[in-house]
Amino acid sequence: MSSSLSALNLQHEQGGEIGQSTWHDWLWQCDLHEPAAPRLNRCHLLGLLIARHKAVYCQDEMYLRLGDVMQSVVHPSKKIVELSLRQLRDVVEDVQMHWAQHCAAGDSVVDVLHGLMAKFGDLARHEQKHDDLRDVDPERPLRLNAACIKRYTSTFCVLFRHLDVEARATQAQPVPRPGEEGCDLQLEAYHAQAAKDTYYTHAMHADIPPAARIAYKQEFAGMYHSITQVVYFHFPDYHRTPHAPLPELRQGTKLIHALALTLQLRPEMKVVMEDEQWPDDDCFWLVLATGKVYLVKTNPEEMERDIFTASSIWDLFALI
Repeated sequence: MSSSLSALNLQHEQGGEIGQSTWHDWLWQCDLHEPAAPRLNRCHLLGLLIARHKAVYCQDEMYLRLGDVMQSVVHPSKKIVELSLRQLRDVVEDVQMHWAQHCAAGDSVVDVLHGLMAKFGDLARHEQKHDDLRDVDPERPLRLNAACIKRYTSTFCVLFRHLDVEARATQAQPVPRPGEEGCDLQLEAYHAQAAKDTYYTHAMHADIPPAARIAYKQEFAGMYHSITQVVYFHFPDYHRTPHAPLPELRQGTKLIHALALTLQLRPEMKVVMEDEQWPDDDCFWLVLATGKVYLVKTNPEEMERDIFTASSIWDLFALI
């Protein structure tokens, strides 16, 4: 790992491009949960290198004024390049907490994310005074500490995963729903009862901000036990969303509600969360924070992974 990263770093330092394969490696091949050795893992180190690279080559994105490209964002009068370390934390946390709203409003989240990551890289590559002591290395007060690097690189990785999945996803063709003519699937009340506990776990993953789980695991290293901790850390008054009634589950339009039922019918299918590595399985479910559910399937002709989205879980189930 160190030799390849050293070569990439040297390539960057000499003014060269680090290549699209490096971006793909960081986005999809790195294990975000890999133990740090000794302080940072491959995701952190590669993400830091990419951020420093963006600080040089994403100047246009860094000069975006936040209020011009995003609705209802903190520090709207600031250009990204003008953000201090404390203000950068404010903006990134705002983007996380209101991710679905920013995406739905048509905000320029892609450009903003590139600009924010470039600004992080700019702050990390130079020794300078910072206004947020939480993110400063006490032994080197002009440098960012390891916890700060972990949080930003992991957060950006997950957010860019969201955008990459959405950009690559293909709409599945609609099929008849369970109980309708032309559909052989039978969903009964006992299926819903048996799926309830699994649904609540899926729902909690959907209710937290993007990258919240990996950030929690890194901030409280060795203390993570279940998604419940992350939910109540962010939302102390959290109440579980009741499971949809059987007629709605048969329609499948509330995908996060119906996902657990598909496991009653195909229990061998894996459910992969946004911050996890993809398995070698030919087909699996992918769940993103905000509750989006996708089917990922190997395309044997292209030797690539196809990603499918749909308005009903049963349209995706028909592709398995």
